[in-house]
Amino acid sequence: MKNKLLLFDIDGTILSTHGIPRVAMGKVLNQIYGEFEYDEHFNFSGRTDWEIIEHLLEFGGKESSPGLIKKIMRQFAVELKAELQNGKPPLVFGGVRELLNNLSNLPYVYLGLVTGNVKAGAKIKLSVVDLWDYFDTGGFGDDARNRSDLPPLAIARSQNLYGIEF
Repeated sequence: MKNKLLLFDIDGTILSTHGIPRVAMGKVLNQIYGEFEYDEHFNFSGRTDWEIIEHLLEFGGKESSPGLIKKIMRQFAVELKAELQNGKPPLVFGGVRELLNNLSNLPYVYLGLVTGNVKAGAKIKLSVVDLWDYFDTGGFGDDARNRSDLPPLAIARSQNLYGIEF
């Protein structure tokens, strides 16, 4: 059988975090800027954390730079972990655990992630529900601003990690 690489998104595919990332991001921006004008209606879905932060800073009338965005990403991961530990645990969608378990036991199937989440945030979300260990690599929201850049990156990382061409 030919080797297969299956790449998964997190939010809306594997689990729901009940809007906790939005709360965590708001707290980080308020910590940095004091009172921050936050775009409550901006849809995070399908976007990288990098892109989300850029939008929120622009909406709030703040300058952005790669260094500032990386700082916000680091603080976001810390706040996200605290919020997930103190709040409602993520909801793992029905059948996901069974699917990942079954796929991980197939000798020709390799699992990875393609997510707009920063890697630290992805690890936090999946670790809280004991799913992180299914994924050895991927493309993450701190790797690139544009989500469309992530699949080729995840494939290349997987090929390098496993020494297999997918």
